[in-house]
Amino acid sequence: MSETQAIALTIPAFCTTYATGRTKAYGLIASGVIEAKKFGAKTLIDRASAERWYASLPGFSPAPRIVKMRATMAGAKQ
Repeated sequence: MSETQAIALTIPAFCTTYATGRTKAYGLIASGVIEAKKFGAKTLIDRASAERWYASLPGFSPAPRIVKMRATMAGAKQ
């Protein structure tokens, strides 16, 4: 990786990067899912723990009814 990445994210940077809100960010910190440290008044989230949290999220798969509907629609177009 040629670009240098910070080892910590501020709360706003975490929320922007992972498309989540402040309440969820503080909830993840409180539950111990992600690690954070204080630097004066600023809360810094450990990037590695944020990446582990993101990697642990389940993958997306459409609901079976959507898959069935798309298959039916594709068959009707032929």
